[in-house]
Amino acid sequence: MFRFIASFTTPIVLTVASTFGVLQISKIDDDVKILATKYEKLQRENRRLAHQNKKLSSQNSKLSQNQKRIRAGVISHRQKMTKTLISRGKSKIASAPAKAIPFLGTATIIAMTTLEIQSYCDDIKEMDNFEKELFGSLEKNTSQEEEVLCNYF
Repeated sequence: MFRFIASFTTPIVLTVASTFGVLQISKIDDDVKILATKYEKLQRENRRLAHQNKKLSSQNSKLSQNQKRIRAGVISHRQKMTKTLISRGKSKIASAPAKAIPFLGTATIIAMTTLEIQSYCDDIKEMDNFEKELFGSLEKNTSQEEEVLCNYF
């Protein structure tokens, strides 16, 4: 009788063991498929991000170059304007004694005013050129006063 039970239970145990083994293998296969799908998605996302990073790096490089160009233009413009303003200051100081002399003072004031207006018009032209350097074009609406005053110089 013992032998019968043993032989009866052995096939059942083997069947259960093999069924359990099949279930485990099936579960492992499902997990591997899930992981493979996730891996493929991650690879696609990584390729997309690498492409986007390359594109952004290129844009950043162009923006950095543009910023350097603008900075150089601003520094150059500041240096020119500083020289111009210092020159104007010197002219005002030099003309001060002549303005105090009767008759000569009136002529000096007229001459200095004319030179000052011309300097302002030169500043306007300089700003126009500066805008062209920075942006490649000039969008300007010239005022009537500018046309009247600056067309004489």
